[in-house]
Amino acid sequence: MWYHPLVAEALLVYGEERITAVLAASTADNTVIFAATQAGAVRKVLVKTRQLAMEYGVIYLESSKAGDRNLPSGPSSLTHPGAFLYALTKQQVIKAAVAECGIYSTCSDCIRSQDPFCGWCTLKNRCTQQQECRFLDHTARLTGRSGSDGSPPKWLPFSAGQCIDFYLDYSRPHSCHSA
Repeated sequence: MWYHPLVAEALLVYGEERITAVLAASTADNTVIFAATQAGAVRKVLVKTRQLAMEYGVIYLESSKAGDRNLPSGPSSLTHPGAFLYALTKQQVIKAAVAECGIYSTCSDCIRSQDPFCGWCTLKNRCTQQQECRFLDHTARLTGRSGSDGSPPKWLPFSAGQCIDFYLDYSRPHSCHSA
């Protein structure tokens, strides 16, 4: 039996910071790597191509927020069953949100965040995770489709690169315009 070693160049290097656990996840059309550190942080990395990755955020786990920046051992295991990330340390299991989309109040800020878990929900006029922008009307719940006309959800991921905002024109009855 022949073994072929995996040979590749690192996309990101963290110097002396020790990575204790790694988890890959998919959201929309993106691959995200969560890299837990011994200091109790989880670095969020967007893999753009085979040659390009970008760190776009850090999740500080509860134990590191409390001032214990040098945990005896950082998270040894990570799982991602949806909107949350679970980190297992020797002492505890820590639950953390994978994204805090609600901190972005405008479409532009949401798109510029480069967070692949966040996008602009045009129907709610706020930054949400994609699953929060689905099944907004009663017909969609009954049909199982995202929109009553079968259209895709009105959710713009950061990769859309531009915003679409709607506003009501109260000067004309039943009028809606795209900005």
